[in-house]
Amino acid sequence: MLQPAPDRIRRLPAMADKRAADLGEPNTEANLTPEMLDPA
Repeated sequence: MLQPAPDRIRRLPAMADKRAADLGEPNTEANLTPEMLDPA
């Protein structure tokens, strides 16, 4: 099975965030809790 390129995987959230901003919608981090963002 072909694996997606890592750079494409990183670009997808950025593209989704831009589209959400264009539509006035929350971005991909909108529902993350502080615990999820903790780099622990």
